[in-house]
Amino acid sequence: MRIAILLLTPILISATAAAQSQPSTTATPSQKPGKVEGVVTSSVNDAPVKKATVTLRNLGQQFAYAAISDAAGHFLFENVQPGSYHVAADSSGFMAAAGRPSAMKPITVAEEQEVKDVAVKLTPLGNITGHVLDADGEPLARANVEAMRYVYRQGRKQLQGTGGSSTNDLGEYQIIDLRPGRYYIRASAQPRIPRLPPHTRLAISETAYPSTFYPNGSDVTQAKATQVDAGAHIGDVDFRLIEVPSHHIRGKVVDSQPAGNVFVIARPVRDDSSGFMGNSAQVQPDGTFEFRGLVNGSYNVTIQSRQTPVTFGNTLVTVADQDVEGIVLQPDHGRNIAGSVTVEGPPPDSWKGMQISLTPLDQMGGFRAVVDSDATFSLQDVSPRVYGLNVRANIPGKYVKSIRFGDREIADGQIDLSHPSDGKLDIVLGSDGGQLLGGVQTSSGDPAVGALITLVSKQEGRVDLFKVATVDPNGNFTLKDVAPGEYMAFAWQDVDVSMVQSPDFRKPFESKGVSVTIAPSGQASIQLRMISTDDVEAEKSKLP
Repeated sequence: MRIAILLLTPILISATAAAQSQPSTTATPSQKPGKVEGVVTSSVNDAPVKKATVTLRNLGQQFAYAAISDAAGHFLFENVQPGSYHVAADSSGFMAAAGRPSAMKPITVAEEQEVKDVAVKLTPLGNITGHVLDADGEPLARANVEAMRYVYRQGRKQLQGTGGSSTNDLGEYQIIDLRPGRYYIRASAQPRIPRLPPHTRLAISETAYPSTFYPNGSDVTQAKATQVDAGAHIGDVDFRLIEVPSHHIRGKVVDSQPAGNVFVIARPVRDDSSGFMGNSAQVQPDGTFEFRGLVNGSYNVTIQSRQTPVTFGNTLVTVADQDVEGIVLQPDHGRNIAGSVTVEGPPPDSWKGMQISLTPLDQMGGFRAVVDSDATFSLQDVSPRVYGLNVRANIPGKYVKSIRFGDREIADGQIDLSHPSDGKLDIVLGSDGGQLLGGVQTSSGDPAVGALITLVSKQEGRVDLFKVATVDPNGNFTLKDVAPGEYMAFAWQDVDVSMVQSPDFRKPFESKGVSVTIAPSGQASIQLRMISTDDVEAEKSKLP
């Protein structure tokens, strides 16, 4: 795709009320170009949106024009080759009206036609403001405030940070560019440390401000959600943080040569906002480490390498009104998981592209291996924990028929490596996959060009059985190499694929999907109605 925005020619911009690029195309020279013009406005109050980047995309020829809206929100494309296009726009402070072609506005340009009054709506983003004060009502500077919302990742619902800010010297903060939705706001701060001469003995105990969810909760179950509508300003989301005694955790990583890229993380057990947050402490050359400013509670203390976000060795530590000394952590450098692939039917010409990955269920990171020319692979230094297993065959005519670890069939897509065990991964590829054909229409009966098709196996957890396709310009789609079995098919105007992998998210849309059975070497055909972006956003807004 070729897109060139003429931002370096101000004369052209001022003369045409919009900057426009000219793509190189292979259009028939005899076709006389047309024009496209319209206006970009806010979906909330119809106010014009200036300096929006507007794109006119031709899907069939894979090229696009681009323009910039003027102060009145007006844009103009001249010398547009005849054809079918989708219009999208993007601007600072607004949600992008782009993404999947089905989420864009379709138009058709005939020879010498002037297409006018093309209306593009942009949804304005919202913001939240407030103050962070201490118990005496004094402002806390440099406090961290985070907006969090529930999302789906790897088919599981979790609370994730989506925006944040620090307070100024008046304790004020502002979190901008928030999409419409429900948010949980959390504040944290470090106590003021007075500048004292060296070797000063403090006559006061160390304190800390525990992370607090608005209005006054220690965890998200005690929090109050803040609804942010399109373009809304939500003010007076204020915090009053209470200082409490804080303590230390001190210990040592038992390793004769601790690497300089090793550190330790203490994650609160009650913190269900994500598995990736916590205080960190550098491991010193002698292997010692120290956490400061920890309030009462239980913590998972883990060793982590800067070379990979996966942890090696951990222990549970409880802080109860005093420092905790003498914690010993033994690094677990992991184990190597060997595996091999066998094929039913003709072997592939190449194993290139086939990948096996392990993703921890409780944190980020993971391990990945590719299949060698002898159909073997190895996952190196895998730390002990429970993983989601994904096998991408990426081999035409093949699908993943079975996965075994040792003597156990991996039917749910999860592999438990938290305890030592012998075994290798054995993957079998089948050659009798089926094919699914179909068509998709919008609610008005038009071809849903660019819609996203997801095919979900009723065998939950097997990510490798999850299939995705895009609807072509004729409103049709094809999915090949589908493992025999039972599935639900959905068509989406625009959706995050990871959300569709969640049974909880799919449940409200089951009536809009189609059940289909794929027989060995069989072919099935279905018709789908596209689920609109508005329907998806409505369900997302119902998340806690």
